[in-house]
Amino acid sequence: MPEEEIKQEALLNMLEDLEETKKKLEESQRLYRLITDNATDHIALMKLDTTYVYLNAANQQLGYKPGELVGKKGIDFVHPDDRKKLVPILMKYSVNLISNLLKRQKNVYEKFQYRFPDKSGKWHDMEGIATPVPSPDGKGYNILLVSRDITERNKSEGVRREEQARFKGLFDNMSSGVAVYEPVNNCNDFIFKDLNLSGEIIDGIKKKDVVGKNLLSVFPGAKEFGILGAMRKVCKTGESQHLPINKYTDPRIKGWRENFLFKLPTGEVVAVYNDVTEKMETQEELQKLAAIPKYTTELINIADLKGQMIFLNNAGSRMLGISSKDVNNHNILEVIPDPLKDIVKKELLPALMNRKTWEGDLQYKNIKTGKLTDVHSITFTIKDQKTGKPLYLANVSRDITEKKKAEQEIKDSEERFRIAFDYAPIGYYISDSKGAFIEGNKKAEEIIGYKRKDLLGKNYFDVGLISKESLPLAAKILAKNVMGKATGPDEFVLNRKDGKKIILEVWTYPIKMKGNRVVLGIVNDITEKKMVEGQIKEKDLLFKDISDKSFDIVYILDRTGKVTYVNNAIRNILGYNPKEVIGINFKSIVSKSEFPSMKNVFISILKGKSVKSIRTKLKNNKGKEVDILFNSSPLIKEGKIIGTYGIIRKA
Repeated sequence: MPEEEIKQEALLNMLEDLEETKKKLEESQRLYRLITDNATDHIALMKLDTTYVYLNAANQQLGYKPGELVGKKGIDFVHPDDRKKLVPILMKYSVNLISNLLKRQKNVYEKFQYRFPDKSGKWHDMEGIATPVPSPDGKGYNILLVSRDITERNKSEGVRREEQARFKGLFDNMSSGVAVYEPVNNCNDFIFKDLNLSGEIIDGIKKKDVVGKNLLSVFPGAKEFGILGAMRKVCKTGESQHLPINKYTDPRIKGWRENFLFKLPTGEVVAVYNDVTEKMETQEELQKLAAIPKYTTELINIADLKGQMIFLNNAGSRMLGISSKDVNNHNILEVIPDPLKDIVKKELLPALMNRKTWEGDLQYKNIKTGKLTDVHSITFTIKDQKTGKPLYLANVSRDITEKKKAEQEIKDSEERFRIAFDYAPIGYYISDSKGAFIEGNKKAEEIIGYKRKDLLGKNYFDVGLISKESLPLAAKILAKNVMGKATGPDEFVLNRKDGKKIILEVWTYPIKMKGNRVVLGIVNDITEKKMVEGQIKEKDLLFKDISDKSFDIVYILDRTGKVTYVNNAIRNILGYNPKEVIGINFKSIVSKSEFPSMKNVFISILKGKSVKSIRTKLKNNKGKEVDILFNSSPLIKEGKIIGTYGIIRKA
């Protein structure tokens, strides 16, 4: 084929290809136009200054007519607050910047949100993507803006955010503890995901310390408490569970809890629980308190303001003879003995009506037996908590019959003691630790010559009772009494009120009386005794002087026959030193052959017979017998024969 034909054929083929390409392009443009016009997104082609060149039909959803916005600048319609953030984006779309951008990356676009008004002026939330594209005339670039109305979406998200905020506020501020757990190991174990503030307070833990840990590591007693099994059931079945009030215990905490468990759509298990420890402990206390009226031994009675009984416990029923079933048929005055009714009417009831409490001793009468019971009663009003107005009369009474008996016995005992104290044949006095008189009996008055009333409250150091020579001893005894030590017997010289001096024998005993330490003193006037002892001593001295000068043996034997006294004359007659003989039995110095008869004589003397000129034989210190004569009589002391005494001389 000639070269010219070849060129023509090639040209024809090229033209055919161009025509085919043109048709494809037109079809493509038609399809793009069709897609654009029917798209729900808002599509606009704008110049770089945001002047609209083209808007698709979706823009009519905002109330604008087709072509109404063409030729107008889109930036002028944007909400003033949003223009500030769009200006920096538009500045990127200068020709030079776009060229540089396209050279560096294929896809150049900006995504942003803005507000655009509809025809009525109502603002719509829009989400747009701006992309630089070549202009249709091939000169420069335009901006292709594809926008979507997200007003409703934002509203939904706002509602969701509000709901989340409300849930968060509820979660954080509700009084119940809330714990969220993630199930693991096929619902066999649970990991802490969240915990609210109340949960932290109730269980004494911090959210940051437990999130990510498993249930048993935080609450080791969960299995025994029953919550672990319940959570496994909720996790596997999706059914909510209520765990009734039960006591939880582990080494760290213990308390009463009530739990509600449910499963979230996410698969997480939520425990909502309340700390009811205080409530349960209060109930336990109330149960204990409720048992008090029933089992107490004290009478508990409630009546209306007219005295009509409403309640009477078991102890009251026994005391008053009124059954609990019949209590409403009785008035409190029925059980008050007649002599005491005036006290109830004029003192007790008026005090209660004046909103006061009355307390005192009363007697109650058993309406069946007539038995009277002494009681100590506390009566008060039960008031309306809002108005303070009295509603009921309440009475708690304790049986004090035995106490009254004991008090009377003490009173009688004190009276007996007072009589014994006052009329004792020996002097008694009571003083304080400084020597001041508190009490004294009649014998003490007789001894010192003062009346009790003259000395009460006065110090015996100050009134001149104690003689000068006895003052140091008195001070020493008082010091011992202060230390709690008893003393006596000690002898004092006292000055009677009439000026006579007397000698007293005194014992002192520190004791407690009505809670105070005092001194009980016992005094005995031994003045006459001392005089007699002096006389006896003088006689003893005279007897000894006469005895020592006598040529005859003077002796004394006790009731057993032992020598208790012998004078020096025994040296001359029998050769004995007196000390050798004292303490031996007279049998030792009586001749063996003479002893039986001498024994009979000794016995007769002990029976009260005196003998004279009895001849017998005694042994001297050499063992030789010596003939003697003796006279002997019974030795009498305080009316009793305590031995014998006599005189011995050589025959």
